[in-house]
Amino acid sequence: MPSSRSVGPCSLVLVALALACGTARRRDTTDEPGKGAADRWWTATAPCPAGAQLVGAPPPAGDRVWCEKDGLQEGRATSFYPDGVRKSDGTYRAGELDGSWRQWFHDGKPRTEGTFAQGRETGTWKVWFASGGVASERVHVDAHTVRIAEFRPGGAKLRTGTLVDGQKDGRWIEFTEKGEALEQVWEKGRRISGVDWVVGVTECDDYVQKYTRCIELQSDPTQREQMREGLRWTVQSWRDALATGGKPNDIAAQCKATVDATKPATASLGCKW
Repeated sequence: MPSSRSVGPCSLVLVALALACGTARRRDTTDEPGKGAADRWWTATAPCPAGAQLVGAPPPAGDRVWCEKDGLQEGRATSFYPDGVRKSDGTYRAGELDGSWRQWFHDGKPRTEGTFAQGRETGTWKVWFASGGVASERVHVDAHTVRIAEFRPGGAKLRTGTLVDGQKDGRWIEFTEKGEALEQVWEKGRRISGVDWVVGVTECDDYVQKYTRCIELQSDPTQREQMREGLRWTVQSWRDALATGGKPNDIAAQCKATVDATKPATASLGCKW
């Protein structure tokens, strides 16, 4: 049977103090699990490498804390969102990023993760969507070659390929919303064959395929290159709109309008829509 004893004033004070301490603890998110790296490295007895000194401060006094030697960053560096949630964490050597690098969204979900070697990306790098799930993965095979895989929200592939010295090279595959694979072949940044671009919206990708066929019908190489350049600009604008929060239905309507405008403009070129 539950006790009927009354709660004394001392007990009430203890409860109030416990609640107050819990609230104060929650306000300090710089070491909260799930909000970034869980350690408060800057509070260590020797937080920086020999000869380096601690600079900056975490919230509320500042928004970044790092180590510095002879005017260059040397050692650990961490940045924060205004409310104290950890934003990024990495290591510098002689002013260049060197070692692991991580970024988080404000809710604590991972944003970017990879490794630097003397200021250059190395190994495997991952970028996540704010909603969760990997958006892209880059694998640095060597100093010149990077294998890339990009994904749609939900995990379906968007494109795969290889960059050599920062330019597309070799076989690239772009995937439509329906999962259809459209192959391209590139040589030192120049597309040799295949469909030019994939937007990720069915109506837009249909436009790209048909306009690409229209381009390949043209015998004048200068005209083909001009049409390809125009297509690249058009598709990039649709992709940018999607990347900055544009609604797929709105982008689809734009693509349909572009098709309607392009049909009469390309009729004399023998293009079929």
